Amino acid sequence: MSETQTNDGQQTQQTQTNDGQQTQQTQQTQQTQAADWQTGFSDEQRGYVHNKGFKAPVDVLDSYKNLEKLMGAGSDRLLKLPEKMDDDAAIMPIFDRLGRPGKAEEYKLPIPDGQDTKFADAVKPVMHKLGLTQKQAEGLTKWWNDTQAMAMTAHTETQQTERGQQLDGLRKEWGAAYEQNIGAARRAAAEFGFDKEAIDIIENSMGLARTLKLFNDIGSKVGESAFHTGETTGFGGTLSPAQARGEIAALKGDAEFRKKYIAGDRAARTRMDQLHLWASA
Repeated sequence: MSETQTNDGQQTQQTQTNDGQQTQQTQQTQQTQAADWQTGFSDEQRGYVHNKGFKAPVDVLDSYKNLEKLMGAGSDRLLKLPEKMDDDAAIMPIFDRLGRPGKAEEYKLPIPDGQDTKFADAVKPVMHKLGLTQKQAEGLTKWWNDTQAMAMTAHTETQQTERGQQLDGLRKEWGAAYEQNIGAARRAAAEFGFDKEAIDIIENSMGLARTLKLFNDIGSKVGESAFHTGETTGFGGTLSPAQARGEIAALKGDAEFRKKYIAGDRAARTRMDQLHLWASA
């Protein structure tokens, strides 16, 4: 073996030895540094650092910064949910932090014009118990008010439609006597002291058509005229087709009227002609 080869081998071995020593020294330095920044840590804390893989204080700082970014807020703005959501004692403080008023009477709820505060006064304690914020309570109340207003509008429109249909039915039933019978019904109601509130109660119970028929019947009976004279008083006058047909049948069964009609009595014949006219309306 030449002297040159021997020297090269010795140099290579020496280099490897130096590299090994340097690596060992680096590891020892790192261990010493790690031990220095963890000085005073408990075994549990050292274990936590080891498990997390923290090599230096900067690693802990970066981890905390990333945690804040993940949460999106500081600890003073974070809420910890209770283990049991039905635990009132634990959940109520969370409702308070979310914006629930301190007392039920502190809710400010919208009240439609012309309405009293009975509903608002009754619902405030319920809202407070359920943990609603001011904004939630206000929004829920507005929805309720709008819903009630729409329901009232729909109810009114339905009533108006039904009233129109019932009046159309009376026009067909009463024929030429419609306007007279309506007037008679109104006068009868006024004569016996029925005010609008009382009539509305009756109408809500019976319907418009039956109510008008009732008061027209009362008015007709009070002001009934003697058919044989042709004179009318009170609410007498034009008859509905049904009333006219009924009176025609009654007159045909009346011997005295038949005698007058056959003899050509002008009043009797005029009366019968008028009844047939009304019956065919």
